[in-house]
Amino acid sequence: MAIDSALPERILFVCTANVDRSRTAEDLYRGDERYEVRSAGVAPFATVPLTRELLLWADRVFVMNEREDQHRTLIRIRFPDVDRPLVDLDIEDRWPRGDPELVGLLLRRLLRGNERFPPDLMARYFRRFAEELKLPWKDFLALGRELLADLRELARRNPGWRQQHGAQVAAWVAIHTGPAVVGTTPLATGGAISLVGEAPTVARTSS
Repeated sequence: MAIDSALPERILFVCTANVDRSRTAEDLYRGDERYEVRSAGVAPFATVPLTRELLLWADRVFVMNEREDQHRTLIRIRFPDVDRPLVDLDIEDRWPRGDPELVGLLLRRLLRGNERFPPDLMARYFRRFAEELKLPWKDFLALGRELLADLRELARRNPGWRQQHGAQVAAWVAIHTGPAVVGTTPLATGGAISLVGEAPTVARTSS
């Protein structure tokens, strides 16, 4: 049955405990009108345990790591009658929810290299960032890749600034360094990703 293009695509992110990786991915896409997003974990103790109903709900499923966590294999074993596209993002369980490195890695896995990032979402996520750098908005956008070296140096010299703005820096790097596509099915066709409001600032918890 074909998916109605007028309806948001249903995306499910899956990790082990549904604490850090899949929750961060859900945070990044929450509020994007093109997608309805949920997350779950394969472990029995997961915050939201993966169920057959969740898999049937999803149009596409992104698992965090087959190589170390066997997420895709566990899904196939536990739910052999459910046929859903499973994309392995190959992201290890090393970072807490919302960590800038995790955010950047998710973007590099999910996002095509793209200069056509939706203008309204760019403004929502980066305008305040540009103001703090004392750059006019048009100049900030025009810098693109040229801004990367300055951002990295600023983050290196000022750990407090990096902690506050690390997710924005990670997002800017991902947008402007030609991130890889996972197989041939990036989450956002054409390369757009919706980052809503401020960067995720979630209390650090262990997976």
